[in-house]
Amino acid sequence: MRRYKPRGLSPEGLVPVTEMPRMRKCYGYMSFTGEELLDHLPRGRKRVSFALDPKKVFRIKPEAQYTAIIYEYIERDGCDDRAACQSALDFLWLTGFNGVGVMKAENWANGVLLDHSDVVHPRGAGWSPPSYRRLRADQALID
Repeated sequence: MRRYKPRGLSPEGLVPVTEMPRMRKCYGYMSFTGEELLDHLPRGRKRVSFALDPKKVFRIKPEAQYTAIIYEYIERDGCDDRAACQSALDFLWLTGFNGVGVMKAENWANGVLLDHSDVVHPRGAGWSPPSYRRLRADQALID
């Protein structure tokens, strides 16, 4: 197997990461069938289909296999710690993640990023060198 060798990186341009900010814990994955999901939905909430947009309708199929990622539950108590948000944004930037430019403040709780779809992994869909830059919490987080 061949390792990917990043182009354009030189040791003199690297910045040491000395501490890890508080991140939401991931406890793993869970697989289940559509039938199991439908059996555990509250009465009155058992919609079998819903539209994500007018052209796409998502249907829970009883025979289908689904996977969920299980994350730590973090209470949203309205406390907003911009310094902790900035620390997390800087860490993600230094490790190659690209922010989407604007993030909803409601996707953060006590300086912990709740919705990871606000960042793109290095070279992932939506990641681009021109938009790869350090985000400032006071500009990136919108209410």
